Amino acid sequence: MIKTKQLKLKNFKAPKHGAAWTFTRDWVVLKEAVEAVFQHAPTNATLNGLCSRVERNLKLSGPIMYSNLKALVSTHIKIERERLQQCLSQPEHAFLATVASTWVTFKRDMHLVRSIFIHLNQELVATAQEEQLWPMSRNLFRKLMFSDRTLHEHVVNQFILAVTQDRNGETVDTNVLQKIAAMCSELQIYKSFLEKALETETRSYFANEGHRLTDELKLPDYLQHVRKRLGEEEYRCNTYLQSSSREILKLLVMQTLIAEHIPFIQQGFRALMEHEDDISLRLLFSFIRSLRRLDSFFDYIVSYIKEEGKKLVANPADDAGMVQRLVDFKDKVDRINQKSFSSTSSISIITSKTMDAFRYFINTRTNKPAELIALFLDSLLKRGFKQYTEANLQKLIEKVLGVFRFVEGKDVFEGFYKEALSRRLILDKIASNDLEITLISKLKQACGSEFTSNLEEMFKDIALSTDLTTEFKQVHQEVTIGLKVLVLKKATWPPKPPVKVALPKQLLDIRQSFTTFYANKHKNRLLHWQSNLSTCVLKAYFDAGEKDLSMSLYQASILLKFNEKSSWSYSELKRDTLIDETQLRLALTSLSCGKIRILLKEPKNRLVRKGDIFSVNIGFTNERRKVKINQIQLKQTKQENEATVAKVFEDRKLSVDAAIVRIMKMRKTLQHQNLIAELMAQLHFPVRPVDLKKRIEVMLDREYMERDKDDNSLYHYVA
Repeated sequence: MIKTKQLKLKNFKAPKHGAAWTFTRDWVVLKEAVEAVFQHAPTNATLNGLCSRVERNLKLSGPIMYSNLKALVSTHIKIERERLQQCLSQPEHAFLATVASTWVTFKRDMHLVRSIFIHLNQELVATAQEEQLWPMSRNLFRKLMFSDRTLHEHVVNQFILAVTQDRNGETVDTNVLQKIAAMCSELQIYKSFLEKALETETRSYFANEGHRLTDELKLPDYLQHVRKRLGEEEYRCNTYLQSSSREILKLLVMQTLIAEHIPFIQQGFRALMEHEDDISLRLLFSFIRSLRRLDSFFDYIVSYIKEEGKKLVANPADDAGMVQRLVDFKDKVDRINQKSFSSTSSISIITSKTMDAFRYFINTRTNKPAELIALFLDSLLKRGFKQYTEANLQKLIEKVLGVFRFVEGKDVFEGFYKEALSRRLILDKIASNDLEITLISKLKQACGSEFTSNLEEMFKDIALSTDLTTEFKQVHQEVTIGLKVLVLKKATWPPKPPVKVALPKQLLDIRQSFTTFYANKHKNRLLHWQSNLSTCVLKAYFDAGEKDLSMSLYQASILLKFNEKSSWSYSELKRDTLIDETQLRLALTSLSCGKIRILLKEPKNRLVRKGDIFSVNIGFTNERRKVKINQIQLKQTKQENEATVAKVFEDRKLSVDAAIVRIMKMRKTLQHQNLIAELMAQLHFPVRPVDLKKRIEVMLDREYMERDKDDNSLYHYVA
């Protein structure tokens, strides 16, 4: 029996395909979409559908997908490179515009591609196995697009040419240049690709311009041009270059237009200072500071001050106006510093170096500036000086003291100022007590109380003498003539050589009365009468009327002799008045040969000789009742100046000796060079080491110190 088998039918199932088959099918779609993006062609695929295809293949086929996409991007870049190579013959601006457009389009296309492969990009971020899509595509663009040296160089050359045209004032498309610079920056090749070439071209361009303009322009115009160029480079960096180029280009402008033309700047610097061109000076200062060469700028200022200053003090023929010129010069330098540098952080350094320069040149002519400053102040403070108001005079004195502070030989100034002050006080020539006291106060601040102690004592002596004279007149009311006696301490006042003069009897009687009065008042004090600066007022009668004649004691002694007889010979006057021959000639010259002629002389000429005969000019006329006769002998002579300097030098010896003893007493033992160094530091006046060595030898001879037995350069203090 035949059994039949049961036939079972099952549902048919499609065969299962692997991941490779799925990726292959999906990649075809993805590839077409990417190519459509690069070709800017339409596609039927949707973004969601494309993203889904990427996502379902990501786990098993992600690396292959990344590799395929990279190949697609590479192929596209190569196609674009070939297209740009065909554009090399375009005009420069058109070619650069094509390159910029290619980069902008590539970035936009890659943005769409990244949107399609967003899941792949996220996976790369998570695993860090490969570059993300944008860095990968950017690096491919950099590598493949500019691997062609011809294309590379053409882009650079055209860019540099456009920058040069811009510098020449030609019209360029800055928008295109900005895109090219931005492209290089994004591709991370700006420094190596553009900036290096830009640096070379900039150096060459401005080097040539600098050599040309230094022959054509003066320094102020040249500096303005440099400022303009810096502004233009700043504008380029803000407009189309990258900010990293800003400092490089500014430095190149500074190096090529400033640093490489220092001789030209030095030559024109003097004119800037002479004309007080604060705008140009500020510009130059800022340029030099940016080059970090401020020491050079300081040297320009110092060199100018020293050279100009030496001219002010070097020529003895110009001594008469030296102090005023120094004041004007310091005013000028102060104005320049204030206008040009006061707002800078270097003003303190400039001020310090300015002061050092003044100190240097003023002391190149030892002692003379100190002497002339003292005499200049004397001329300002004398009664009768009406060129300035008191307020302006005080300002001028302050400026003179500003110059005085640079003088090293302040003891020379002290000697001459003290001599001049004594004359003003004795001759009652003080114009303003307030100004005198203010000046002494400022001198005390500058030099210390020891410097001004004698000056202050001199004013006290004058005040005490006024009280003393008043008291004498109250006691001796029989004295009917006007009298003023100045009792001055010998140690305080400048020494005066004793002079001989035969006083009239009435003056001798009064002098004796005062001597007795003073001796009774001060038992242990002795008066030494000095007549060389004494003054008198004589009442004289002429045909035209009565006159009051103001004159020196010498002149008065001569005129009073004419009460005895009408004419006197030169020899008779010399015999009877006992006046020194030099002073006698000066006095007779002022009385008989000047503008105011109280005496007549035979023979009639302007020279006084021993055989001359003198008589009263009874016909003398003058519109004023009070007549002042020129006192020629009051002018300080060269010998008196030399005597003042000699006394200063003698005082310096004493100061050096005292300093040696003071230092050795403190140190006990000291090497020669160390002693010299300490002396130079302590002494407030200029002194040479050789002069110090001489004083050391003197102190050794006086046994204040002794040499070491084994080392001649070592000194020991002897108690």
